Amino acid sequence: MQHELMPVVYLKPGEYHVTKEPCRIETVLGSCVSVTLYCPITRQAAMNHAMLPVGDDSDRFVTVSLDNMLRRLSASGALIHQLEAKMFGGANSFYRNTGGFRHVGELNVDASLRWLEKNKIRLHNSDTGGRVGRKLVFLSNVGMVYVKRLQGR
Repeated sequence: MQHELMPVVYLKPGEYHVTKEPCRIETVLGSCVSVTLYCPITRQAAMNHAMLPVGDDSDRFVTVSLDNMLRRLSASGALIHQLEAKMFGGANSFYRNTGGFRHVGELNVDASLRWLEKNKIRLHNSDTGGRVGRKLVFLSNVGMVYVKRLQGR
């Protein structure tokens, strides 16, 4: 199926999408982080748009949204030990000297990496950090992600 003809799901901050059906999942990131999970055997996929590293039971948080994605993928038959992960975002878009404190984008990336390690899911590719945002297009049926870096000020 040509990706131009696929249904499009646009993720806003604090959302995720899990699918068995081919679609394009799109989002725009600054300091937020998106992790894609793809099972090449069952061709199931998921992607999140997380705003903050850890917190309550809201999908705005990296760990909560990733836990929910993994639970839904597992329940629908994805082979968890076969999942391929890719991670994007975590920019410091509004750069300023933080006096040694880490900015939220960096904390989001670290929380995602720790979650992947804890769940023994291998990170296949990433594009994180920097000072500019990114637009993502994830093709759920093949696990490919197209990244466009947005222009800085």
